[in-house]
Amino acid sequence: MLPLFLGLTAANLLLLVTVFILGLFVIDPADEPTAGYDWHIPLGVAAGLMAAFTHVAIYMYHMATARWLQAATDKAGTPLSRWVEPALRRKRRVFVLMMSAVAATMLAMFSGALADRTFRPLLPGEVHLAVAALTIAINVAVALSEYRHLRAQGALMDDALQLLNESSRPRATS
Repeated sequence: MLPLFLGLTAANLLLLVTVFILGLFVIDPADEPTAGYDWHIPLGVAAGLMAAFTHVAIYMYHMATARWLQAATDKAGTPLSRWVEPALRRKRRVFVLMMSAVAATMLAMFSGALADRTFRPLLPGEVHLAVAALTIAINVAVALSEYRHLRAQGALMDDALQLLNESSRPRATS
């Protein structure tokens, strides 16, 4: 899962930063939209979709592995506190992280729509700029935390798999 996580997260952050930088050049000194404006809007939408996809995929991994660890617990006859309870706690934390990143990204998109100078802006562009910068910071912080949670979940999976493999090996008779 780590290679998939790293790829999705790199694409997500790269897209967010690209849209942010492009957004700095969407208005010319005469207060008119530039050619960058035509790219900023669709890439901003793509960044919002990519952020949602990235964080939901990571949450889905935690959902699936928590279910698998429940089955492993039943098969191995181990207490719930060994694998299931830590996995469920981690899944709840990742849900909060996912919602934080997605909500921040959606807020950046909505503030951008409200600050659009091609149609009566309801917000100053500086507000959208600040929200966009905060969104990148939140996505970076969430990615670091998700990485830590993925590693811990993987360690639980490895522990369960090791115990299950050991218990399914045929015993040597003497």
